[in-house]
Amino acid sequence: MMEKYIRECGKRYGIYLVVALIAIQFYDAYSSELYSRIQSLYIEEFLINGKGMTADKAMAHLSSLMLPCYLFIMLAPACRSLADKFGRKKILMASVLGILIGGGICTFSSSIYIFLIGNMILNFSNSLDIHKFYIIEEMPNKHQGKMRGVTGGIAALAAISIPLLRSVFIDENNQGWRNLYGVIMVAGIIMLVIVCFVSETTEYKLKEEAQRRFLKNTNKNINDWIKKIIEDYKGIWVGKISYLLVLFLYGIATAGVTFYNEPMLSFSGFSEDALEKILIVQPIVCCIVLMLGGRMADYYGWKNVIIGMIVLAMVGCFGFVGLKSNMDCWLMIGICYGVMLGGYWSAYHLLELSLIKDVVLHRRGQSSAVITYINGIGNAVGIGLFTVLLQFLPLKTIKMIMVIPVLLIVVCLMHRINIKES
Repeated sequence: MMEKYIRECGKRYGIYLVVALIAIQFYDAYSSELYSRIQSLYIEEFLINGKGMTADKAMAHLSSLMLPCYLFIMLAPACRSLADKFGRKKILMASVLGILIGGGICTFSSSIYIFLIGNMILNFSNSLDIHKFYIIEEMPNKHQGKMRGVTGGIAALAAISIPLLRSVFIDENNQGWRNLYGVIMVAGIIMLVIVCFVSETTEYKLKEEAQRRFLKNTNKNINDWIKKIIEDYKGIWVGKISYLLVLFLYGIATAGVTFYNEPMLSFSGFSEDALEKILIVQPIVCCIVLMLGGRMADYYGWKNVIIGMIVLAMVGCFGFVGLKSNMDCWLMIGICYGVMLGGYWSAYHLLELSLIKDVVLHRRGQSSAVITYINGIGNAVGIGLFTVLLQFLPLKTIKMIMVIPVLLIVVCLMHRINIKES
């Protein structure tokens, strides 16, 4: 009843939806960022102190444990495709609930294995990414890039709360990091209430009505069913080989861009104070880059901005990895860190959204699943390669190898892709 009232409020519901999408993205970002931003803390407790490993051996061991967890997380896109059958809202609710449960397990974990199970459930749930369907199906075309940039930018600010909360919850012995996962539990309850008042997308409702009319008019003619399915899937994948190759390569580069950034800084001699400053500067810069990327995409074309953001990510990577680790350059390292992540994810968000937009509505969940699988396979390859190279090369060298050459190939392939503009 309350949901119907909100929906009938027109503009007020539009504002509520925008705020809800930002809140959902913020919550999603906090839960997904937390794992990588406190790696040095649970590595130290579970592996260095708990098992007597060196820092390098501990990171290599964690990578080997992560691989089977990641294979489980790759089942998430299959659940995302259920949004085509059961609706966007139901799967969105399931996603928020799963994040809450995963955060709870991590909060009370007593071993690295229980902790990784909790993170596996948590990352499985936030990998559903149903909020992007609301942007495509509820926002005007001319504002979709901007809205994606705003939600992504505001979500990047969630990363700022992590170092702030670190200073509140974590003591001088690096204990108390589980409380950061406790925040996910409390916030999850609030998010469930917010999502309760979000309606199903208008386009999905219209699709259901059109599907009912189709079934009535075809009189269950099997030939009409087969013809319609073939036309749908032909429209999705014909001429998109370069697109899928770009997504695969992007997955490989993801390991280089996101893996062990916080431990690399922590184990390079930065104090906890300098590290907290870097982790505050980074998300602010990342937020600015994401917002600018989304806004520019609506004005200068998605393809041009995607290429520009990839180049920006490479420049940021050079600075982040190349600068010497000393206490005086924390500001520049934080800026380069933010530019690297902001450019990288801005390009990926626009690339992913442009492909989903180009698909018929009742196949968007399935096409989004395929996108994630292709990207996820690349990510799995990247994790495996990263784990092997850790045995032979310094961490900074590995990150350069896995980012710069791969993204250069992606830029070349982008010239072969035709992107549907807003």
